[in-house]
Amino acid sequence: MKAYTGTVARNYERDRVKEAIWHMEQLYMRNLVSSWPRGASVLDVPVGSGRFLPIYREFGIEATGIDASPEMLAAARKKDERAALFTGNAEQINLPAKSVDYAVCWRLAHLVPPESLARIIPELMRVTRQRAIIQFFSLRRKKSALRSVLGPLVASLRGEPWAHIPNYEHETVDVERAICGAGANINRVELLPDRRYMPTVYVVACD
Repeated sequence: MKAYTGTVARNYERDRVKEAIWHMEQLYMRNLVSSWPRGASVLDVPVGSGRFLPIYREFGIEATGIDASPEMLAAARKKDERAALFTGNAEQINLPAKSVDYAVCWRLAHLVPPESLARIIPELMRVTRQRAIIQFFSLRRKKSALRSVLGPLVASLRGEPWAHIPNYEHETVDVERAICGAGANINRVELLPDRRYMPTVYVVACD
């Protein structure tokens, strides 16, 4: 997976906060985290620009963040200097088994191919004691083969800063198979409202 670097990393939130779905996601996570017991621990991977770190801090959650991009981690540190932030890979999480209460994996699944996702999900299950929160996007309307080829080119011509990052569409059945294959149970599935994408959130029981 290509990491966000350079201008894309520096301007990540500036470009994303223009999206209505960004604010829906923030509200969803704030409501979710408010139900966790104070003093609980969470692994956020990829932590990205640290968008959820202020939420964890507000509700007394001890946060560990992992991201492949040092530049994104630099942005995250500005959000919460007390959080434990490390460069790392979601496919090989450098934490002991059952070492955190919760894991959050947000806006990653659509950036990795199926074989990577099949490695990431068991790693999340391995390190988490209670619940893993796994979010992924899928288009409301499937892309044709031609649109799949031309889409990145058009995005690049439009000047979209993340146009060079490949995207993958995962079928729901494949995501659920990977979760259940890791020995976890799906607690609930929630669909966030969005006109273009179907942001799906899996709350997975790891205990």
